Amino acid sequence: MATSESKGNLVFDHRTLRLIVGGIAFSFSFVVFLLATTITSSISSSYHTNARDVFVGFLFVIGVLLISYKGHRHQPADSNQGKFWRRISKYWARHEEDVISTIGGVAALAAAICPTACDSCTRDLRANIHTIAAIALFSVVVYFCLVAFLRSAYSKCVEGKDGEFKFIQIVKYALQKDEANTDKRNKSRIRIYLFCGLGIAVVLLGLFAAEFTVLDETRTAYKLTYWAETIALFLFGVAWMTASQFQFIRKLRLVWKLRRRTRRMVQQTA
Repeated sequence: MATSESKGNLVFDHRTLRLIVGGIAFSFSFVVFLLATTITSSISSSYHTNARDVFVGFLFVIGVLLISYKGHRHQPADSNQGKFWRRISKYWARHEEDVISTIGGVAALAAAICPTACDSCTRDLRANIHTIAAIALFSVVVYFCLVAFLRSAYSKCVEGKDGEFKFIQIVKYALQKDEANTDKRNKSRIRIYLFCGLGIAVVLLGLFAAEFTVLDETRTAYKLTYWAETIALFLFGVAWMTASQFQFIRKLRLVWKLRRRTRRMVQQTA
């Protein structure tokens, strides 16, 4: 008898959801650039160009899909804590990815509803909310790269590691030379998640440092914020599309092959 979790996956395939979110993030900067016809000071500033509708629409789609995403459920680690804390630990293990993805979805919606200020305008409350929401969204992406996706891929490489997360141990495993019995596909996914997660974290820290070390005129002239956000969105897209394992695209290929074979059979019998 199928469990409720299995039925949920039949209704809304989580891998297809990951592919859609990743595809939007991957193409975000390119599409906005084409519609705005210029490189703005930041991708968020494209709200004040012809790319406004697409910019808001992309964020709303990402937000809704992240809120819909439930993620994996894990078994809590054994502990000697009291009954109350064991309940909290059990709830968090079962709903950790769901709660954090919901936070990211709400952040995406907030970033869409509260636009950043234009280049010549004074920052107001909405612009500050937009900045906080953008930081929260990218932080959630870092979490999925360096925790959720990493843990899932590692559990498939090493038996008995489901739910257990030790970042340094996973990094050491990723840096080891591939052996004959190594699951190379999942190990490659681990390396991609590490690269994307650490890359986004470095970009965010770099932007934060630039606020205090680089003059506003210099940041605007070289479009530092725009390029940093572009790199972060690119890594965002790569990580989520990798996590999808491209199952939806494989299904389309199967349908296409079946269509071609059916056409051949019809031609042969005609």
